[in-house]
Amino acid sequence: MKWLFATLLFLPLFAGAQAKVDYKKSGASIPEFTIVKQDGKTITNKALKPGKPVMLMIFSPDCEHCMQMIDTMKTLTAKMEKTQFILVTEARNKEHLKDFIEKKELDKHPAFREVGWDKGNLIFYTYNFQMLPQVNVYDARHKLMRTFSGAFSLDSLKQYME
Repeated sequence: MKWLFATLLFLPLFAGAQAKVDYKKSGASIPEFTIVKQDGKTITNKALKPGKPVMLMIFSPDCEHCMQMIDTMKTLTAKMEKTQFILVTEARNKEHLKDFIEKKELDKHPAFREVGWDKGNLIFYTYNFQMLPQVNVYDARHKLMRTFSGAFSLDSLKQYME
């Protein structure tokens, strides 16, 4: 009887542990998130347009790879007009965000209007802790298809976004 009582007592703990989603695994849904933009407005996962793929880029405003990736991606976004681009940095970088947006002229580029800092656990849930930038590619159902880190070919990224 004690065994049954202990099992029933701890069962919810084990069930909760198994219910955690690994957002880094292929096929996982994009997690709930809140990103704060430079103007104080927020972007949430609920604002994502259904039926359109998402490219989520985790970056740092002082990362050379990130700056180069943005420049290259600017040239390809016309070919990826169905894709929703979201650029997110850590909260500790929020004071550098304005300069980064101005330097890269992101406010003038229609594909890169959703840029901000992570107010929740989005980076924690999705970052593989390898190298920046990290680009997570989600399909039209907002399921993770592939993750790219560091320096990678944009042709390899583009095949997921068309």
